[in-house]
Amino acid sequence: MVLENLQVWPRAFFTDKVFSISSNEAFIQRLRENGKQPFVALTGEEIEKQPGLHRLEATERATVSPATNYQLLPNSTAFDIHATSAGMVGLTEGQAKDFTAQANGEPKAVLTVNRAFKGIYLDRPGNYHLEFTYRPRYWRLSCILFWMAAGSIITLVSVIGTRAHLERKRKVPD
Repeated sequence: MVLENLQVWPRAFFTDKVFSISSNEAFIQRLRENGKQPFVALTGEEIEKQPGLHRLEATERATVSPATNYQLLPNSTAFDIHATSAGMVGLTEGQAKDFTAQANGEPKAVLTVNRAFKGIYLDRPGNYHLEFTYRPRYWRLSCILFWMAAGSIITLVSVIGTRAHLERKRKVPD
């Protein structure tokens, strides 16, 4: 038997309203009172990072729309979203350092929403393809070192192979 929870929040969603939450206790209270509909709560510091977020605090009734066309990979989550106005996209995956985000190929600042998750601010309505990607701090350096090591090994094997071929040629009489 399979049970479906019809009140579960979508993995990712757009909303045109944000709430300023200053503590874990305030967030828990908000969740208890309004936990059936997805919402985005941010600290005052997070709201200050994006000036347009102040306008979203004044929205009377929140519009919420779920994401579609998810693409889940080991280090990234991508999806499509329709924004009816400026607003926030919340992704209910854990927030940590070293995440990057793009909306239609444009880099976006990743904000911490609902005390634990990721989100980005969209400053205008439209259809968006969003991608959140995890790249460890030394990712580029690691990639450069890997390719340098791979190139060195290929060069070394090539040189050893060429020398061995020349040695065999020298030992074989004409």
